[in-house]
Amino acid sequence: MRLDFDTFGCLYLFAIPFVVQPFLSCWLTPYVNDDDVSGYVDERFQSVLEAFRRNFGQGEERDGAAFAVYYKGQEVVNLWGGYADKESQRKWKEDTKTVMFSASKAISSIVIAVMVDRGYLNYDDRIIEYWPEYGKYGKNGTTVEDVLSHKAGLPYLSDTVSIEDVKNGWKIMEKVENSVPAWTPGTASGYHAVTFGFILDGLVRKADPKGRDIKTFFEEEIAQLYDLDIQIGAKKSEAPYLTRLTMPSLWEFTRDIIKDPKILIMLGLMYVRFDTLVDKMRSNPDWLLVNYDTMVLNDPEIVSLNLPAVTAVANVRDVSRLLSMIVEKEIISNTTLLEISKPTLNSWHLEKVTIWPVIKGHGFFYEKHPLVPGAFTFGHPGYGGQFVHMDAESQISITYLSNGLKTGTGELCGTYMRLFNEVYNSVRRIEEDNDYILKMGTPHGSTMFTSPMAFSIDESKLCFNKTHFNRDDFNVERFMNLARQKADLKTIQQDLRLYLKSVQNSMIELINDDYADFVHLSSNLVSLQESLNKIELDVNRNWKEFEDSTKESLGMAERIEQKCNELSSNREKQAELRDRVAFLCVIEKLSEMLRRPPKSCSVLWLQKAANFVVELKSTSLSYQYSEEEKNAEAIVLSKLDTVLCAEGVRSASTDCQNLPLILPILTLTGNSHSLTAHLVSDLLYPKFVIEDEKKSQLERLEQVYQNVQTMRNTWAEKLGHHFREKIRSFLDDTLLTFVLTFIDKCMGTVAVPSDTRLFHQCFTATQRFINSWPSAPSCRTLLKSLRDKFNLLVYFKLETHKFNKKIDQLLLPEKFEVCEKIDGEDFHFETSKSIFAAIEHVWSDGVYLEPIVDKLWDFTLRMLLKHYSWSQSIKNYLAEEKRDWMLMLLLRSDTEKLHQAVFDHALETMWGKLHDLSVDTAPFGQCLTKHGRAVDTFCEQLDADVLSFFSDALHRELSQVSDVPKQYRWTKRAPPTSHSKYATTAIEMIKNFQEEIEKEEHPNVEKMVKDVSHSALSYFVGKAKEVQDGVEATGSSLSRFKRKTTPESGASVSDDDKIKCQIYHDAKFLLESAESLGVTADDVDGLRGVVDRFEIKKENESVAPVVQVAEKLDNENDDL
Repeated sequence: MRLDFDTFGCLYLFAIPFVVQPFLSCWLTPYVNDDDVSGYVDERFQSVLEAFRRNFGQGEERDGAAFAVYYKGQEVVNLWGGYADKESQRKWKEDTKTVMFSASKAISSIVIAVMVDRGYLNYDDRIIEYWPEYGKYGKNGTTVEDVLSHKAGLPYLSDTVSIEDVKNGWKIMEKVENSVPAWTPGTASGYHAVTFGFILDGLVRKADPKGRDIKTFFEEEIAQLYDLDIQIGAKKSEAPYLTRLTMPSLWEFTRDIIKDPKILIMLGLMYVRFDTLVDKMRSNPDWLLVNYDTMVLNDPEIVSLNLPAVTAVANVRDVSRLLSMIVEKEIISNTTLLEISKPTLNSWHLEKVTIWPVIKGHGFFYEKHPLVPGAFTFGHPGYGGQFVHMDAESQISITYLSNGLKTGTGELCGTYMRLFNEVYNSVRRIEEDNDYILKMGTPHGSTMFTSPMAFSIDESKLCFNKTHFNRDDFNVERFMNLARQKADLKTIQQDLRLYLKSVQNSMIELINDDYADFVHLSSNLVSLQESLNKIELDVNRNWKEFEDSTKESLGMAERIEQKCNELSSNREKQAELRDRVAFLCVIEKLSEMLRRPPKSCSVLWLQKAANFVVELKSTSLSYQYSEEEKNAEAIVLSKLDTVLCAEGVRSASTDCQNLPLILPILTLTGNSHSLTAHLVSDLLYPKFVIEDEKKSQLERLEQVYQNVQTMRNTWAEKLGHHFREKIRSFLDDTLLTFVLTFIDKCMGTVAVPSDTRLFHQCFTATQRFINSWPSAPSCRTLLKSLRDKFNLLVYFKLETHKFNKKIDQLLLPEKFEVCEKIDGEDFHFETSKSIFAAIEHVWSDGVYLEPIVDKLWDFTLRMLLKHYSWSQSIKNYLAEEKRDWMLMLLLRSDTEKLHQAVFDHALETMWGKLHDLSVDTAPFGQCLTKHGRAVDTFCEQLDADVLSFFSDALHRELSQVSDVPKQYRWTKRAPPTSHSKYATTAIEMIKNFQEEIEKEEHPNVEKMVKDVSHSALSYFVGKAKEVQDGVEATGSSLSRFKRKTTPESGASVSDDDKIKCQIYHDAKFLLESAESLGVTADDVDGLRGVVDRFEIKKENESVAPVVQVAEKLDNENDDL
């Protein structure tokens, strides 16, 4: 920016406050003591209370404020006064919380100190060790301490920050990563007003093992643990209860500058600038801008944001208690406390933002200790005068918070500095008094409390026994009940007061005795300190004399040590040279032996070769070979291996006596595998593998297995007691290697199956060979490789593929078919038959193999599930398309019988095979039981469908009762003499139904018959009643019509009587049949009601002709 006045004018402007200040300050600060202050003050800190009242009395606290001090872990000051919200007249209380502004940085820095103390971070670590993405644009060298000392070079971010960005912490981290530093990190310091919190929040998220942000880490690891009402970002529900922040008026601004002109210098350095650094900081984020007429932190949305550098909210007591726990080493260790008590930036420097140099480090600002020379206090100021202060030397913590914001900050805030000075004045007086007591003893003698006159009581005259008070189970009610048995309440009260006075007197005496001892001990310690100082001087003088006298000896010792080192080096070179000579001698001797190798190696020759090899290997361990020496050793050992392998083959084919000598030599040279290869190719393969077209592959394989067993027995017999441990293991590996080679070369078409029967036979033979191998535990790897040569997965797929293909085609609902049932078969549907056949097939002895038992069981379960799903789809298909009760019954029978057949097959076959493998069958049985329960539920659904479909068929048949009136009205049909055909058909249908379900072995035949009978008869009774009601309604009118149109010709039978007679016969027939069907009494009563209602009585003359005609027709029928 450009200034419009000259340098002298600027100096005059700055000089005015200093000139007028002495004249105006007295007028601006009239002293008015204010008693509207609450809280607690230790009597030793009374001057702090007076200073706090004076702040209010002089009008410097226009709204409200709070101040708390802890000294040596004890609360000594906790004061508050004024208004939390002056507009609403809401008073400031003890638990009132307010915004801490930049003092929040102290809270964030405490979080970092805790993480350092726990080993999550180190101050000297680079940020990219935890947050690799931070290293963009030259920030890769930034350390944790650089951020805490405001040397990170990011006082503002390159990209604009919105409120939504702050709510999404990961978005802010991304903007921090992509920001270009304003200066090279670590080279300069500039106050990071807001970005300080952004960077620390991202660092905590990356370094915390749980990935929490700094707000959550502080809440869970510090605030909740120590019961502190402090948050980073207020809860929105608490925002209305925070203090209302107010900015100083122009009058207060002027008054504060006049009182302390340094404020004007500070503001000038901050805002009268030739660069744009501060403008960029203030404009990003622009929604956090604080002006003389704007206070955004009264907005609940702003104050609830996670801004670790700004938005901590708390009450002073909890903040001061937190700081006290830091200096008392309750939250962090002494090592970490010592580290953060010292600044890291103490040299003079030009601060990039404030211009004024500030002592910084570990996230705090530091000041020189007012009482202890060379020491520092540390803490952090906040906008408007907020301040948190820690003193590790004197164990003091101070917190000052106010909602009436001041013009100055930190030491420029007069209200805070007045309180601060009085605190340290009080501490100075306390420590001076303590020093005096230690040197001179207490001014009152050797007692702390004035003891009253001698006081004693006769305890035997008390109305209670004092031993009751010492009992662990002391109970007031029981004590009073016992005492009231001896005296009244007044006497008990008097005796208790006497006893209490006696106890108090005894305690005073004990305290005075202990205090006297303490004073005497303090005096002794003072004199002892003088003695210790004198001893220390003598010790230091003697130690210096000793050092001077031993200088020559130390020089001699160093020279001796040098000579010893030279001697050791020479000895090492000598030993290396000796080993090299020995190595070359051994190579020469071995070469001489191998120039004319024997056709048959003797025991002596082999022992000699073994000795040379041992000597060769022992010398090779002591020094590093040259390339020529390595080549010479390789050539000699290669020739030796060739001779030994040839001898090994010869010995193995004859008496085997040299094998125990050959194998250790080859093992020592690392070439025992060469002997294995020669034995397989030169001895075993030519001897055992003979091409014979007459023999099948199975016979050839079994012959090889037999020959291998025979060869092993032969070697064991020839070697005798030598056939053990390494020799036995080597020969076993050789034989099994031969078997693997044979299968690879000659049994390839079998191992990858095309003929499943041949594969099964060959694998079974191989399994028998593996099971019979004598040293199976030591050869487990090769035996497993032998078994793995057979592709069991392909075999399993070949065995099941044909069934899967057929069954998948049968599973389509529209493709279902009922197969012809052959004697001995239980299934009606081809699907059920095929699925059970597949399960039986895979578990048959000709298909089953132990290693695929898991696949076989899985196949079984998949088949059962496929059948269950198919049954459900067929049920739905029949219900929608066919509605055939007989097909439903057959489906039920198949579903139940398939489950039973599989369960029986499991008991008879599967369980036995599983027991052979030592497998517990309980889990497999549970699977089948669960499937059985599902089948039972499904069968109940099918029974319901069968009953529904069959009942519908019966109802259609019995609905013909409604057609009876049509058969006799206006037809001149003869009166009925027997029941209708539909009734006979219905009864026959029910009996046929019973026969069918009995044939399918239904478990609830009687219930099923009873249910369909009940449905049919209930339906008939209802229809019959409807017919009768209709006949009665229309009968009288039809009769009158007939009498008018037809001349009377004597007695005749009406149509209505014929109808009633027919229904009577039908109902009577159904009633007689119902008794044999075992229906319920309600059904019988319903039919009997129909019979009674339609019965024709002979006494009634109007219906007598009907009876006579019916009887005549009956007689004619009998004659016929």
